[in-house]
Amino acid sequence: MQFLGHMVKRVDYFDKCPDDILFDVILSLKQLTFQKESLVLGVGQNVESIYFIEEGLIETSTDFENNSFVVDILGPGSVIN
Repeated sequence: MQFLGHMVKRVDYFDKCPDDILFDVILSLKQLTFQKESLVLGVGQNVESIYFIEEGLIETSTDFENNSFVVDILGPGSVIN
């Protein structure tokens, strides 16, 4: 629960949120599991969620001149979107 609270507070909007509301937000989170090398968010895809990485790694990459480049690697505690 502490780990989830820390992750949620990394979002500026929730940073100064009272603990009771923060607790409600944490309890309303839905867990998703992605398989290795699956696409989490694609180019041009509308952002509809905030993802909190609890376990594993996510590579952010871009394509340039027919080559793919890893821009960053995000791990546990990271927030996407």
